[in-house]
Amino acid sequence: MPDKTIKTDVGTVKIGDDGTISLSVNKITKISIDNITDVHSHVIMREGDTTVHQIKFRDEGSVDLAYKADGKLVRFAADKIQTSVDSSGVVVLMRKDA
Repeated sequence: MPDKTIKTDVGTVKIGDDGTISLSVNKITKISIDNITDVHSHVIMREGDTTVHQIKFRDEGSVDLAYKADGKLVRFAADKIQTSVDSSGVVVLMRKDA
């Protein structure tokens, strides 16, 4: 099955032939966590002028994100979690099947 691409007002969703989903969001204004009690661990590190957050959720989901001092997002990777994105660019992270 070839890759499938879906365009929305928020951005583009690409579903790879291996089932991997990638999301390109036009604008991210805020990243939040739906329920803080679902977080197993949260590590914050500095790498030069970049701040890195590694968040692990209960039941194995994880998020790795990094942003520059000016707020520009440079990395956002998620595995085994649910997300929602609204039209104003707010991304909400949720434990899978929460």
